[in-house]
Amino acid sequence: MDEQVQPTGTAEPTPGSEGLRPDRRTVILAGSAATAGALAWTVPSIRSVAAAQAATAAPLAPFPGMAAWYDAGVGVTLSAGQVVVWGDQSGNANDATQTGDPMQQPTFVASAINGLPALSFDGSEDVLVIPFAIDPDTAPDLTVFAVFQSNTDGFELRKLYSNDFGFDRAAGLDTRAGTNYAYFSFAGPGAEVSDYFNLVAGTPYLTVDQWTTTSFTGTVNGTNEVSAAPVAVDGGAPFTYLGALNELGGEPWDGLIAEVIIYIGALAPADVLQTQTYLLDKYGL
Repeated sequence: MDEQVQPTGTAEPTPGSEGLRPDRRTVILAGSAATAGALAWTVPSIRSVAAAQAATAAPLAPFPGMAAWYDAGVGVTLSAGQVVVWGDQSGNANDATQTGDPMQQPTFVASAINGLPALSFDGSEDVLVIPFAIDPDTAPDLTVFAVFQSNTDGFELRKLYSNDFGFDRAAGLDTRAGTNYAYFSFAGPGAEVSDYFNLVAGTPYLTVDQWTTTSFTGTVNGTNEVSAAPVAVDGGAPFTYLGALNELGGEPWDGLIAEVIIYIGALAPADVLQTQTYLLDKYGL
């Protein structure tokens, strides 16, 4: 029996909607009685004062090129307490899924970063699969907004997201750069990854990763850390992996992921700033 965690009342904005974050959530049980209408009940969800204040921020509307929007407060489907679907709120039906191996399914945390929901990846083999590619051939221009927190901050191999098969577009903890959090640049043999920033365990972050076929620009909690650094083009997988390097859960993330927004195509600076500001306000960063 699966559970779908959904907001009720005045819901958190989905693309094109308006309103405040709810102070309750509905759990819908999908079983044999689902054909007659889902059974539902409303249970309180605990929210911090800071989260309630952040929820009053103006809702975010999607801009042209949005490929996927994953918000842990909306559209999460659970099976035996584990996440099987993280529903795409962009309207493109690009749900992030893990319906195969229960051992690879992250868990849902109702109150995490700034008191808001997040998914917890266990650092073992959890991974969600996004059904589109982000390699340069498919997405010459790419912007990834991600709100997350790590349980560890060593020089480890742990990917927040990746497209494997050459890791053309990937970011996360790595052992081969001067900073513990790095991005793939393919600057040359022995220099496949490049410095991004020094991540601190237990600290929430919003990163804005902007890729072109020739450069990478990275922003952390509203501060630019990498400006149009050169990258080279390598291979890419037909899927995107959230919380790990690949579908096998290699180099698994150990920590929380609260929200991810992906744009394919050039995104105007004003649109980047508006999305960044929305997420900074929402998560109190």
